[in-house]
Amino acid sequence: MVAFETWLSVLVGSGATLVAGLLVYWKRRCDRRTNLRTALEHEIQGMQGQIKGFAGAIESDGGPQGDPIPEINFITTVVYENNTQHLGLLTDSEVDAITDFYNSAIQLSRVLDMLTEHENPNNTASYYAWFRDDNMSDVLDKNEKALEEIQEHI
Repeated sequence: MVAFETWLSVLVGSGATLVAGLLVYWKRRCDRRTNLRTALEHEIQGMQGQIKGFAGAIESDGGPQGDPIPEINFITTVVYENNTQHLGLLTDSEVDAITDFYNSAIQLSRVLDMLTEHENPNNTASYYAWFRDDNMSDVLDKNEKALEEIQEHI
């Protein structure tokens, strides 16, 4: 009878340890997901005002001779780039919206870098067309969609 009680206590102890370990794992995973959502939300939201301002300046500007090109590239992707391996913690719709936005934002960033490097207005005009062809509104739409998806799950 002693052997049965020993085995029973070992079994109960092991089961309790397993359940506690799973609960800790689940809690840490939920915390990582929440922290990732919050960090991405802040990064995306931080770019939103600047993208809107730049898009407004583009629409009101007459052309390349008066380019409203920012002196500093305002696109930040640090949180996204440092956490791409953790995007699997999010829902599929969040991942789709976030990656769509960041792909557009990275493309915008590259164009801004090219524009600031060109001293010749004729070269600038070819890149300027990129902004005019609804690409700024596309970046804004994707920005808003990514924010909506993240905020829906916070």
